[in-house]
Amino acid sequence: MHKLTKQLSLLLLSGTVILSSSAVLAEPISPFIPVYVQGDDISRANPKPTVVYQEVKDSTVIIPNMPPVKTQDELGECRAFSMAALMQWYACNRDKNNIIDCNSPPADKAISYFGAMIYTHQDPEVKRTFQPNQDKASSMYDILNRVKINGGDFILESCKPFDRLVNSFSTSGTEGLQKRDQFFAYLKKMYDSNKGKTEADILDCSDCINEINSKAGLNANLASLKKALTRDSYDKFLYALFFSGCDMKRFPSPYDAMAYPIDGSTATSADLKTKIIDILGRGKPVLYPSLCMAYDSSEKCKLGHSVVISGYKKVCVKGSNTQCKDVFKVHNSWGEEWQKMNNDGWIDADSITDNVYKHEPGKSGRISSASALWLD
Repeated sequence: MHKLTKQLSLLLLSGTVILSSSAVLAEPISPFIPVYVQGDDISRANPKPTVVYQEVKDSTVIIPNMPPVKTQDELGECRAFSMAALMQWYACNRDKNNIIDCNSPPADKAISYFGAMIYTHQDPEVKRTFQPNQDKASSMYDILNRVKINGGDFILESCKPFDRLVNSFSTSGTEGLQKRDQFFAYLKKMYDSNKGKTEADILDCSDCINEINSKAGLNANLASLKKALTRDSYDKFLYALFFSGCDMKRFPSPYDAMAYPIDGSTATSADLKTKIIDILGRGKPVLYPSLCMAYDSSEKCKLGHSVVISGYKKVCVKGSNTQCKDVFKVHNSWGEEWQKMNNDGWIDADSITDNVYKHEPGKSGRISSASALWLD
Protein backbone atom coordinates (compact mmCIF):
# COMPACT_ATOMS: atom_id res chain seq x y z
CA MET A 1 0.00 0.00 0.00
CA HIS A 2 1.23 3.52 -0.79
CA LYS A 3 2.74 5.24 2.27
CA LEU A 4 0.23 8.09 2.13
CA THR A 5 -2.61 5.61 1.70
CA LYS A 6 -1.47 3.89 4.90
CA GLN A 7 -1.37 7.18 6.77
CA LEU A 8 -4.84 8.17 5.61
CA SER A 9 -6.24 4.75 6.35
CA LEU A 10 -5.13 5.24 9.95
CA LEU A 11 -6.66 8.70 9.98
CA LEU A 12 -9.93 7.36 8.64
CA LEU A 13 -10.10 4.95 11.56
CA SER A 14 -8.89 7.40 14.18
CA GLY A 15 -11.40 10.18 13.77
CA THR A 16 -10.85 12.00 10.49
CA VAL A 17 -14.25 12.86 9.11
CA ILE A 18 -15.65 10.29 6.68
CA LEU A 19 -18.02 12.19 4.44
CA SER A 20 -19.54 9.09 2.91
CA SER A 21 -18.86 5.38 3.17
CA SER A 22 -20.90 4.37 0.14
CA ALA A 23 -18.19 4.89 -2.48
CA VAL A 24 -14.71 3.43 -2.71
CA LEU A 25 -11.99 5.97 -2.07
CA ALA A 26 -9.77 6.89 -4.95
CA GLU A 27 -6.03 7.17 -4.31
CA PRO A 28 -5.67 9.63 -1.41
CA ILE A 29 -3.97 12.94 -2.07
CA SER A 30 -1.86 15.07 0.22
CA PRO A 31 -2.85 18.74 0.37
CA PHE A 32 0.14 19.31 2.64
CA ILE A 33 2.95 20.52 0.38
CA PRO A 34 5.64 22.19 2.50
CA VAL A 35 7.29 25.31 1.12
CA TYR A 36 10.80 26.31 2.17
CA VAL A 37 12.48 29.70 2.21
CA GLN A 38 16.11 30.63 2.66
CA GLY A 39 17.16 29.93 6.24
CA ASP A 40 14.66 27.10 6.83
CA ASP A 41 15.94 23.79 8.13
CA ILE A 42 15.55 21.27 5.29
CA SER A 43 17.29 18.40 7.10
CA ARG A 44 13.93 16.75 7.95
CA ALA A 45 12.36 17.38 4.55
CA ASN A 46 11.39 14.25 2.60
CA PRO A 47 11.65 14.69 -0.32
CA LYS A 48 14.14 17.52 -0.32
CA PRO A 49 12.78 20.73 -1.85
CA THR A 50 13.75 21.45 -5.45
CA VAL A 51 13.13 25.18 -4.98
CA VAL A 52 13.97 27.32 -1.96
CA TYR A 53 12.13 30.64 -2.04
CA GLN A 54 12.68 34.07 -0.53
CA GLU A 55 10.13 35.75 1.70
CA VAL A 56 8.56 38.90 0.31
CA LYS A 57 9.39 41.73 2.66
CA ASP A 58 6.67 42.62 5.18
CA SER A 59 4.34 39.86 3.94
CA THR A 60 4.66 37.49 6.91
CA VAL A 61 1.90 37.23 9.51
CA ILE A 62 2.27 34.80 12.43
CA ILE A 63 -0.43 34.60 15.08
CA PRO A 64 1.41 34.83 18.41
CA ASN A 65 0.82 32.79 21.55
CA MET A 66 -0.72 29.75 19.87
CA PRO A 67 -1.19 26.58 21.96
CA PRO A 68 1.44 23.84 21.56
CA VAL A 69 1.02 21.30 18.80
CA LYS A 70 -0.55 18.07 20.06
CA THR A 71 -1.32 14.70 18.52
CA GLN A 72 -4.80 13.22 18.34
CA ASP A 73 -3.43 9.67 18.35
CA GLU A 74 -5.98 6.87 18.03
CA LEU A 75 -8.42 8.12 20.66
CA GLY A 76 -8.62 11.78 19.65
CA GLU A 77 -10.22 13.46 16.66
CA CYS A 78 -9.21 16.31 14.38
CA ARG A 79 -12.36 18.43 14.80
CA ALA A 80 -12.12 18.34 18.59
CA PHE A 81 -8.41 19.16 18.47
CA SER A 82 -8.72 22.05 16.03
CA MET A 83 -11.67 23.52 17.94
CA ALA A 84 -9.84 23.14 21.27
CA ALA A 85 -6.75 24.84 19.81
CA LEU A 86 -8.86 27.77 18.57
CA MET A 87 -10.72 28.09 21.88
CA GLN A 88 -7.51 27.75 23.90
CA TRP A 89 -5.92 30.57 21.88
CA TYR A 90 -8.98 32.75 22.48
CA ALA A 91 -8.97 32.01 26.21
CA CYS A 92 -5.26 32.81 26.46
CA ASN A 93 -5.47 36.11 24.60
CA ARG A 94 -8.91 37.60 25.25
CA ASP A 95 -7.85 39.69 28.27
CA LYS A 96 -5.24 42.12 26.96
CA ASN A 97 -4.32 43.06 30.54
CA ASN A 98 -3.74 39.46 31.59
CA ILE A 99 -2.51 37.45 28.60
CA ILE A 100 -1.83 33.82 29.50
CA ASP A 101 1.16 31.89 28.17
CA CYS A 102 -0.67 29.52 25.82
CA ASN A 103 2.23 27.09 25.71
CA SER A 104 1.69 26.34 29.38
CA PRO A 105 -1.69 27.61 30.59
CA PRO A 106 -2.59 27.14 34.28
CA ALA A 107 -4.76 24.17 35.18
CA ASP A 108 -7.91 26.27 35.48
CA LYS A 109 -7.35 27.70 31.98
CA ALA A 110 -6.30 24.57 30.07
CA ILE A 111 -8.98 23.05 27.84
CA SER A 112 -9.01 19.26 27.62
CA TYR A 113 -8.61 18.32 23.96
CA PHE A 114 -10.26 15.00 24.69
CA GLY A 115 -13.00 16.75 26.67
CA ALA A 116 -13.79 18.89 23.62
CA MET A 117 -15.26 15.74 22.10
CA ILE A 118 -18.37 16.26 24.25
CA TYR A 119 -19.31 18.73 21.51
CA THR A 120 -17.89 17.17 18.37
CA HIS A 121 -18.98 13.61 19.22
CA GLN A 122 -22.37 13.98 20.79
CA ASP A 123 -25.58 12.99 19.06
CA PRO A 124 -26.75 16.36 17.66
CA GLU A 125 -30.27 15.60 18.85
CA VAL A 126 -29.49 14.18 22.31
CA LYS A 127 -27.48 15.96 25.03
CA ARG A 128 -24.84 14.21 27.15
CA THR A 129 -24.05 11.53 24.61
CA PHE A 130 -20.64 10.35 23.37
CA GLN A 131 -20.16 8.51 20.07
CA PRO A 132 -16.52 7.48 19.42
CA ASN A 133 -17.44 6.24 15.94
CA GLN A 134 -19.90 8.94 15.10
CA ASP A 135 -22.64 8.26 12.55
CA LYS A 136 -24.31 11.66 12.90
CA ALA A 137 -22.39 14.92 13.11
CA SER A 138 -22.97 18.66 13.22
CA SER A 139 -21.01 21.20 11.21
CA MET A 140 -18.16 22.90 13.04
CA TYR A 141 -20.01 26.22 12.69
CA ASP A 142 -23.04 24.73 14.46
CA ILE A 143 -20.76 23.24 17.12
CA LEU A 144 -19.10 26.61 17.84
CA ASN A 145 -22.53 28.18 18.22
CA ARG A 146 -23.65 25.32 20.46
CA VAL A 147 -20.65 25.95 22.71
CA LYS A 148 -21.63 29.62 22.87
CA ILE A 149 -25.24 28.80 23.76
CA ASN A 150 -23.98 26.50 26.51
CA GLY A 151 -22.01 29.41 27.98
CA GLY A 152 -18.61 28.30 26.72
CA ASP A 153 -18.38 25.34 29.10
CA PHE A 154 -15.33 23.12 28.61
CA ILE A 155 -13.82 20.23 30.53
CA LEU A 156 -10.36 21.06 31.82
CA GLU A 157 -7.13 19.21 31.16
CA SER A 158 -6.73 18.65 34.90
CA CYS A 159 -9.74 16.31 34.77
CA LYS A 160 -9.14 14.69 31.38
CA PRO A 161 -5.42 14.87 30.55
CA PHE A 162 -5.22 13.58 27.03
CA ASP A 163 -1.77 12.03 27.34
CA ARG A 164 -2.98 9.77 30.15
CA LEU A 165 -6.15 8.79 28.30
CA VAL A 166 -4.45 7.72 25.08
CA ASN A 167 -1.33 6.09 26.54
CA SER A 168 -2.57 2.52 26.07
CA PHE A 169 -3.65 3.14 22.47
CA SER A 170 -0.66 5.10 21.15
CA THR A 171 1.30 2.44 19.31
CA SER A 172 2.66 2.25 15.79
CA GLY A 173 0.79 0.81 12.84
CA THR A 174 -2.74 -0.49 13.39
CA GLU A 175 -2.10 -2.08 16.80
CA GLY A 176 -3.30 0.98 18.70
CA LEU A 177 -6.45 1.17 16.62
CA GLN A 178 -7.20 -2.48 17.26
CA LYS A 179 -6.71 -1.99 21.00
CA ARG A 180 -9.04 1.00 20.93
CA ASP A 181 -11.74 -0.88 19.02
CA GLN A 182 -11.42 -3.88 21.34
CA PHE A 183 -11.77 -1.60 24.35
CA PHE A 184 -14.99 -0.03 23.10
CA ALA A 185 -16.31 -3.46 22.12
CA TYR A 186 -15.61 -4.52 25.72
CA LEU A 187 -17.57 -1.53 27.02
CA LYS A 188 -20.46 -2.23 24.63
CA LYS A 189 -20.71 -5.84 25.80
CA MET A 190 -20.64 -4.69 29.42
CA TYR A 191 -23.43 -2.18 28.81
CA ASP A 192 -25.60 -4.63 26.86
CA SER A 193 -25.31 -7.26 29.58
CA ASN A 194 -26.52 -4.79 32.22
CA LYS A 195 -29.04 -2.81 30.16
CA GLY A 196 -32.26 -2.13 32.03
CA LYS A 197 -30.86 -3.02 35.46
CA THR A 198 -30.89 -0.80 38.51
CA GLU A 199 -27.70 0.01 40.40
CA ALA A 200 -28.68 -2.53 43.04
CA ASP A 201 -29.05 -5.26 40.40
CA ILE A 202 -25.63 -4.71 38.81
CA LEU A 203 -23.02 -7.08 40.21
CA ASP A 204 -19.74 -5.79 41.61
CA CYS A 205 -16.89 -6.20 39.15
CA SER A 206 -13.46 -5.17 40.36
CA ASP A 207 -11.90 -6.63 37.21
CA CYS A 208 -14.07 -4.29 35.14
CA ILE A 209 -12.80 -1.27 37.05
CA ASN A 210 -9.19 -2.38 36.65
CA GLU A 211 -9.66 -2.89 32.92
CA ILE A 212 -11.31 0.49 32.41
CA ASN A 213 -8.86 2.47 34.51
CA SER A 214 -5.74 0.76 33.16
CA LYS A 215 -6.79 1.01 29.51
CA ALA A 216 -8.24 4.53 29.45
CA GLY A 217 -6.53 6.24 32.36
CA LEU A 218 -9.85 6.92 34.06
CA ASN A 219 -10.50 7.12 37.78
CA ALA A 220 -13.73 5.13 37.77
CA ASN A 221 -14.98 3.27 40.82
CA LEU A 222 -17.73 0.71 41.29
CA ALA A 223 -20.29 3.33 42.28
CA SER A 224 -19.66 5.55 39.27
CA LEU A 225 -19.57 2.57 36.90
CA LYS A 226 -22.89 1.22 38.17
CA LYS A 227 -24.47 4.64 37.88
CA ALA A 228 -23.20 5.00 34.31
CA LEU A 229 -24.53 1.55 33.37
CA THR A 230 -28.08 2.59 34.30
CA ARG A 231 -28.21 5.17 31.49
CA ASP A 232 -30.88 4.43 28.91
CA SER A 233 -28.49 4.27 25.93
CA TYR A 234 -24.93 3.17 25.20
CA ASP A 235 -24.01 6.71 24.08
CA LYS A 236 -25.20 8.12 27.42
CA PHE A 237 -23.32 5.38 29.27
CA LEU A 238 -20.07 6.36 27.54
CA TYR A 239 -20.63 10.03 28.29
CA ALA A 240 -21.21 9.29 31.97
CA LEU A 241 -18.21 6.94 32.14
CA PHE A 242 -15.75 9.30 30.48
CA PHE A 243 -16.96 12.74 31.51
CA SER A 244 -19.07 12.61 34.69
CA GLY A 245 -17.39 14.18 37.70
CA CYS A 246 -15.50 16.78 35.67
CA ASP A 247 -16.01 20.43 36.51
CA MET A 248 -16.97 22.52 33.50
CA LYS A 249 -15.08 25.80 33.08
CA ARG A 250 -17.15 28.60 31.57
CA PHE A 251 -14.87 30.15 28.96
CA PRO A 252 -14.16 31.57 26.47
CA SER A 253 -17.13 33.94 26.56
CA PRO A 254 -18.45 36.06 25.07
CA TYR A 255 -17.62 35.57 21.40
CA ASP A 256 -19.25 35.46 18.01
CA ALA A 257 -18.51 32.55 15.69
CA MET A 258 -17.88 33.96 12.22
CA ALA A 259 -18.01 31.93 9.01
CA TYR A 260 -17.02 32.28 5.36
CA PRO A 261 -18.73 31.83 3.01
CA ILE A 262 -22.23 32.23 4.33
CA ASP A 263 -25.13 30.14 3.00
CA GLY A 264 -25.95 30.94 -0.61
CA SER A 265 -22.53 32.40 -1.35
CA THR A 266 -20.87 31.74 -4.69
CA ALA A 267 -17.35 31.92 -3.27
CA THR A 268 -14.53 30.00 -4.94
CA SER A 269 -11.38 28.52 -3.42
CA ALA A 270 -9.46 31.63 -4.57
CA ASP A 271 -11.94 33.81 -2.67
CA LEU A 272 -11.46 31.58 0.36
CA LYS A 273 -7.69 32.04 0.30
CA THR A 274 -8.11 35.82 0.11
CA LYS A 275 -10.51 35.75 3.05
CA ILE A 276 -8.19 33.63 5.20
CA ILE A 277 -5.30 36.01 4.51
CA ASP A 278 -7.54 38.90 5.53
CA ILE A 279 -8.57 37.25 8.82
CA LEU A 280 -4.96 36.35 9.67
CA GLY A 281 -4.06 39.98 9.00
CA ARG A 282 -6.57 40.95 11.69
CA GLY A 283 -4.60 38.86 14.17
CA LYS A 284 -7.00 35.90 14.37
CA PRO A 285 -6.27 32.20 13.68
CA VAL A 286 -8.66 30.43 11.31
CA LEU A 287 -10.35 27.09 11.95
CA TYR A 288 -10.34 25.19 8.65
CA PRO A 289 -12.73 22.23 9.05
CA SER A 290 -13.24 21.35 5.39
CA LEU A 291 -9.93 20.03 4.06
CA CYS A 292 -10.35 17.11 1.67
CA MET A 293 -7.85 14.25 1.97
CA ALA A 294 -9.32 11.79 -0.56
CA TYR A 295 -11.77 11.80 -3.45
CA ASP A 296 -13.82 9.06 -5.06
CA SER A 297 -13.73 8.26 -8.76
CA SER A 298 -16.20 11.08 -9.51
CA GLU A 299 -13.92 13.56 -7.69
CA LYS A 300 -16.34 13.95 -4.81
CA CYS A 301 -14.66 14.37 -1.43
CA LYS A 302 -14.95 11.28 0.76
CA LEU A 303 -12.44 11.90 3.54
CA GLY A 304 -12.02 15.17 5.41
CA HIS A 305 -9.70 16.73 7.95
CA SER A 306 -9.78 19.80 10.22
CA VAL A 307 -6.83 22.06 11.07
CA VAL A 308 -6.12 25.59 12.30
CA ILE A 309 -4.30 28.10 10.09
CA SER A 310 -2.11 30.40 12.16
CA GLY A 311 0.17 32.19 9.73
CA TYR A 312 0.76 33.52 6.20
CA LYS A 313 3.64 34.62 4.03
CA LYS A 314 4.25 35.37 0.37
CA VAL A 315 7.40 33.88 -1.15
CA CYS A 316 9.07 34.21 -4.55
CA VAL A 317 11.91 32.63 -6.48
CA LYS A 318 14.98 34.82 -6.04
CA GLY A 319 15.00 37.59 -8.62
CA SER A 320 11.46 36.90 -9.87
CA ASN A 321 8.26 38.88 -9.36
CA THR A 322 6.08 36.25 -11.05
CA GLN A 323 7.26 32.89 -9.67
CA CYS A 324 5.61 33.39 -6.32
CA LYS A 325 3.48 31.42 -3.84
CA ASP A 326 1.18 32.14 -0.94
CA VAL A 327 2.00 29.98 2.09
CA PHE A 328 -0.10 29.15 5.16
CA LYS A 329 1.14 27.97 8.54
CA VAL A 330 -0.92 24.92 9.51
CA HIS A 331 -1.44 24.03 13.17
CA ASN A 332 -2.17 20.32 12.79
CA SER A 333 -3.23 17.59 15.23
CA TRP A 334 -0.67 14.99 14.10
CA GLY A 335 2.03 15.92 16.58
CA GLU A 336 5.40 17.64 16.67
CA GLU A 337 7.02 15.09 14.38
CA TRP A 338 4.61 15.95 11.56
CA GLN A 339 5.30 19.66 12.06
CA LYS A 340 9.05 19.07 11.85
CA MET A 341 8.71 16.92 8.73
CA ASN A 342 6.60 19.64 7.09
CA ASN A 343 8.67 22.76 7.78
CA ASP A 344 6.78 23.54 10.98
CA GLY A 345 3.52 23.52 9.03
CA TRP A 346 4.39 26.10 6.35
CA ILE A 347 2.28 24.70 3.51
CA ASP A 348 1.39 25.79 -0.03
CA ALA A 349 -1.80 27.83 0.49
CA ASP A 350 -3.30 26.97 -2.90
CA SER A 351 -3.04 23.26 -2.14
CA ILE A 352 -4.99 23.86 1.07
CA THR A 353 -7.77 25.96 -0.45
CA ASP A 354 -8.00 24.02 -3.74
CA ASN A 355 -8.81 20.92 -1.70
CA VAL A 356 -11.70 22.40 0.27
CA TYR A 357 -15.09 20.66 0.18
CA LYS A 358 -17.12 21.56 -2.90
CA HIS A 359 -20.88 21.52 -3.41
CA GLU A 360 -20.60 19.44 -6.57
CA PRO A 361 -18.11 16.76 -7.66
CA GLY A 362 -14.91 18.15 -9.06
CA LYS A 363 -12.18 20.34 -7.70
CA SER A 364 -13.44 23.63 -9.10
CA GLY A 365 -16.59 25.59 -8.46
CA ARG A 366 -18.57 26.82 -5.45
CA ILE A 367 -17.14 25.87 -2.09
CA SER A 368 -19.16 24.70 0.91
CA SER A 369 -20.54 27.16 3.43
CA ALA A 370 -18.51 27.85 6.58
CA SER A 371 -15.25 26.61 5.06
CA ALA A 372 -13.36 29.06 7.29
CA LEU A 373 -14.29 29.91 10.87
CA TRP A 374 -12.93 32.39 13.40
CA LEU A 375 -13.92 34.09 16.65
CA ASP A 376 -14.77 37.77 17.09
